[in-house]
Amino acid sequence: MKHFAHEEVGERQPGSSGEQNQSKGGRTDLLLRFFDSEFFNEWIAVQYLYTSKSEGVHDYICNRIYSLPDTGIEMYLSQMITMVCERNKGNTLERCIIDLCARSLRLAIKGHWF
Repeated sequence: MKHFAHEEVGERQPGSSGEQNQSKGGRTDLLLRFFDSEFFNEWIAVQYLYTSKSEGVHDYICNRIYSLPDTGIEMYLSQMITMVCERNKGNTLERCIIDLCARSLRLAIKGHWF
């Protein structure tokens, strides 16, 4: 089992702009590999939606949420709706929640409660 530790991401000190761009690309690759790994779950998705400022990350996570089970999404539905209402996390998350509610009556009812 491989963990994505700080030494993989942050120990290199780039000396030139080319190395810096390569380092950023490496971080992106690690993040994409993590999002596609078996360790990615609903909690991690909501955490990254909350903490990330990148629209690209939000788009990718919202697309990835469609493949997660409804029972796991149900636990974090209130947090996702709160992010849409209060933090204006963009139309991607709002569209994702609407699609999830259209797919599951249970999620739609819980979403209506919030």
